[in-house]
Amino acid sequence: MNQINSFEFSASIESLRGILVEKTIPEHLLAPFQALLKSILESGDEKSLSIYLHSDDDSVEVRSYFAHALAKTLIDHIPSAVVVDCDFLNTGMAGVVPQKDALGFLDFLLYGSSLGVVTQESPGGLRIIGAGSFPLTKKMPVSSEAFEDAARRLGAQSRLMIFCGPSEDDMGNIHPVAEMVDLPIYLSYARNFPSGRMDPFEEKLADQLDSRVISVRITGTEPVAAVEPEEGGLQGEVGKTIGSAMETAPDPADPEPPASEFTGLPFKKKKDGSLIPKIITYTIGALLVVFLVWWLYITQRIGGPAEEPAQVAWDSTLVTDQMAAAGTGTAEQQPSTGGEENAGQPSDAVDGRQVPPGDGTISDD
Repeated sequence: MNQINSFEFSASIESLRGILVEKTIPEHLLAPFQALLKSILESGDEKSLSIYLHSDDDSVEVRSYFAHALAKTLIDHIPSAVVVDCDFLNTGMAGVVPQKDALGFLDFLLYGSSLGVVTQESPGGLRIIGAGSFPLTKKMPVSSEAFEDAARRLGAQSRLMIFCGPSEDDMGNIHPVAEMVDLPIYLSYARNFPSGRMDPFEEKLADQLDSRVISVRITGTEPVAAVEPEEGGLQGEVGKTIGSAMETAPDPADPEPPASEFTGLPFKKKKDGSLIPKIITYTIGALLVVFLVWWLYITQRIGGPAEEPAQVAWDSTLVTDQMAAAGTGTAEQQPSTGGEENAGQPSDAVDGRQVPPGDGTISDD
């Protein structure tokens, strides 16, 4: 069993078609094409190299676009490279051949047409030969000897020939052209490729062919663009968050931890916040304190003086009664001195007692 070298391309049919239109190979395909190019050049000699790029009937369009891209990468090393359409039932290579009904490889093989007449130029500036000017009903309409003779004459004028066609003939066997060339390249598209193993048809090629086989696996999907992390990536951000959390960790002796907000990662102290909520909070608290002070003051003014008038009224009544009683007693003890006629005259009574007339001298007795 021969060894099979596999090359995987992350590309869709649209990106391969874009190479034909834009005439440039996408950047993500340059590396696999360069690796494939190195493997191909190792298989050739100094004179010429013949390749048969083949696939199943469901991948005709992908095979045609890939053949054009492959020739485009090889033309810088081998300017005389030529692409030949050998799919005689599906001619034109999906638009890669500008005039699919013009003279082509079968005319060169059967009628000896000159190479300059059958060669066309593709939109990418490559030399290409169509299948032929007449329709056919077989995948391999000529004998192997006739094909080998035409390939030999073609190789005398071109150092690199890339034949493109089906993988099997009408009987389901490996196509005869794959056995006549120096390097068969099997192309498969959008399959669940076994990891590290060959698929059934690759094993069939390795068992029946004597030459080395290359397998090109095209995934059918574009590669996912890698997102570059910002400033150290997620690990750096997590490290910063953890460091910030350690710096702002509350003191075990402090009963009130600092306010935090949930950011999706570990809790992180909020640095930038509005002062309006704090101002509102402080204002409401101050208003509550003022209200409590005012309420206590009003309560004392209303509740305290309500008891004092009763005490004052009782004391005033008592004093009034005492004064009235004292006045009455005085009036009863004080004798009449003659009424208004004696007004202003000295009274002969002392302490309510009548003094006998005399010389006005009070003895010591």
